Amino acid sequence: MLGRALYLIRTPQQGLTMAATGTPRFNVLHIISDQHQAEAAGYEGHRQAITPNLDRLAAEGVRFRNAYTNNPICTPSRVTVLSGRYCHNHGYFGLNGPTPPADLPDFLSHFGKQGYHTAAVGKLHLPNKPHHWLANRVGYHAEYTSDWNPHCEYVQWAASQGFKHEIGFGRIPDIEGRQQNEARPSKFTYRQTVEGFTNEKAMGFISACGNRPWAMQVSYFRPHQCYTPPQEFWDLYDDDLELPQGWNDHDLSHRPPNFAAFAKTWREAEGHYEPRDPESRYRRVWRGSLACISMIGHQRLARWRISTCPRRCGHRACLVQEHPLGQLAVRPLSA
Repeated sequence: MLGRALYLIRTPQQGLTMAATGTPRFNVLHIISDQHQAEAAGYEGHRQAITPNLDRLAAEGVRFRNAYTNNPICTPSRVTVLSGRYCHNHGYFGLNGPTPPADLPDFLSHFGKQGYHTAAVGKLHLPNKPHHWLANRVGYHAEYTSDWNPHCEYVQWAASQGFKHEIGFGRIPDIEGRQQNEARPSKFTYRQTVEGFTNEKAMGFISACGNRPWAMQVSYFRPHQCYTPPQEFWDLYDDDLELPQGWNDHDLSHRPPNFAAFAKTWREAEGHYEPRDPESRYRRVWRGSLACISMIGHQRLARWRISTCPRRCGHRACLVQEHPLGQLAVRPLSA
């Protein structure tokens, strides 16, 4: 599910934290967007996706277009990204599995041993039994994965603000079931979304580090369902948005029966909102998905603060961005 772009951002040499060898240290920011198709970005030549900030990062960096995920499922892929080990070595192949062995490495702990302040924030979606795999390995840990967890800090904050009813991580609150194939604009402002909340917590960690080196993974929930972007991003796309080629006419005869049955259900299902015909529903979902991608590219951590944060903190920074079925990219550049 993961893997897209690695960028290096250089800042002026003054005020850099020095390692014991006298070498300037990079800060490390690892950003993940969930279920983000690799082609759905302007710099990939997509005719519809509006991603100007990601396009800028790609233009100023280098992309490795043949770097692919080791597993199409969330948790095992994330464990691989953090540990650097194949699934058959770390033991995770699905959303559930054995407790990771105590000696399974992760790159954040590696930076911690080198004197870095470390953090993991957002939809981490990692093994959590008997406790979260990273919880005791990083200095700051904040998981925002499910809206049914009363202990989730974001859920508690939303409840205190009086809009918990609108949250919906993997589901639209006014529709029964989970991960429905529907979309609509959210009643939230950008700052009220789980992505906005994640962003603020991550920025707070960076500010608290001051001039000390840090390494952090920030994982955003979207463009995973539910497709409920704030209105400002929904409005970036037209009501009559062109649908992807082959959305309703590709041959399924060579597919496994369960896959073909699922695709048939998806094609023929009526929508919850008007107009309810399958094509209109599909167009809403496509619009919502693209709007969620545009929202991720809007994140302050992804747009910059690539310039201002390294300068304010007095460090050079290494930005790693990953998303599904994608590639990696890296290049030093002047901030």
